Amino acid sequence: MLMEEAAATPDPRVALLFTRYPVPTETFLHREVEALKGLGGYWDVLALWPLHGAPAEQRATHTFRYGHLLFLLWWIPYWAMRKPRAMRRIAESILTARAPNPVNFLENLLGLGYALVRARTMGKRYTHTHAVWASAPAAAAWALHELVGLPYSMAGHAYDLYEDGGDGWLEVKLKEAAFIRTSTDAGFRRWLQLGAEASRLMVIRRGLPELPSFPERVMPTAPFAFLAVGRMVEKMGYDVLLEVLHRLRRAGIPFRAKLVGCGPLLGTVRQRCRDLGLEKAVHFTGGLSYGEVEACYREADLFLFTGVIARSGDRAGFPNAIGEAMAWGVPVCATPVGAVGEGILDGQTGLIARNPAEAAEKVEALLSSPADYRRIRLEARRWAEDNFDARVNMQAFVETLFKAHRQSRGEGAGSRRCR
Repeated sequence: MLMEEAAATPDPRVALLFTRYPVPTETFLHREVEALKGLGGYWDVLALWPLHGAPAEQRATHTFRYGHLLFLLWWIPYWAMRKPRAMRRIAESILTARAPNPVNFLENLLGLGYALVRARTMGKRYTHTHAVWASAPAAAAWALHELVGLPYSMAGHAYDLYEDGGDGWLEVKLKEAAFIRTSTDAGFRRWLQLGAEASRLMVIRRGLPELPSFPERVMPTAPFAFLAVGRMVEKMGYDVLLEVLHRLRRAGIPFRAKLVGCGPLLGTVRQRCRDLGLEKAVHFTGGLSYGEVEACYREADLFLFTGVIARSGDRAGFPNAIGEAMAWGVPVCATPVGAVGEGILDGQTGLIARNPAEAAEKVEALLSSPADYRRIRLEARRWAEDNFDARVNMQAFVETLFKAHRQSRGEGAGSRRCR
């Protein structure tokens, strides 16, 4: 058997499948990899798409190269003869998939091609694959399962679940997954809508590898330091954020605001900032390293998140920047989109505002109430301590994966839902 060598190892030998790794805007995934390695075990990071310029110590264990797809000229007929039923299912998945857009279709083809080329090697080396994204990595994990019987699990992010209705292969991929990891209750409900079994869904949140020491600070004074962190894309709602700032300035609230991030709408957001006459109060930092973002959290008096549902249906789940701000004790004012309400409870761990007028009103009230400001800071930090520790959350992931590994070897019963 192709898995005979790896199966002789009692603990799982796990391949973590990424599309690319490490992507600068996906710091949360790099944190989780480091947390997993710190917990012991055998973890290899495999990337399906080349990413140039990453530090050597952070690079994937193995990266697929474009030229490797040429080997499909050999592997397609090889697997067609060796595993005709598996190849028929793979072909049917291509013909029947309801890919929402060409990019999603090509991503999944990449994943299937990766599996065809790497199946023999993967089957000998690993006992489990975990797809970190539900697109190309999960397509590869599913195809590896079809070809060499390699058990797999997968994760689904908001983009996978909502962009143009969600990934086109989700129905196929979720049926054979040992378990599906989601980081929010909203994601859990979305997976149920897509047909996943509740018993195989695990809510395991994200987090920081180490929570920062809680900074004691007095009630902030004017000019107040506002902060927003996120990519300049439609779902982040930066036009709403600028409207909030515009209303605060009209109300006579002095502030300086840092907008951290870059993306395709950066130019549009800058122009809107000028149109509202906010250019002297708003500083666009562009993309920053996480160490530089930490310095922004230390200085911030308030964090603003104004996410919306994009026209494609995409939205934020629970933005990691919100959890980071809460860990630093920075009060958050956010719109109730995605899974934001799972961490931000209005008036308790933060502020929820449904429109710019409400946001400006609540921010002004908070900045004039030292008691409320201090209470919300403390409650936000407590939430982060209970929910946003990557070491604790990855321990739950490891326990779930090991249980699935034992079950695949006939050594134990089903998995559980983790929180």
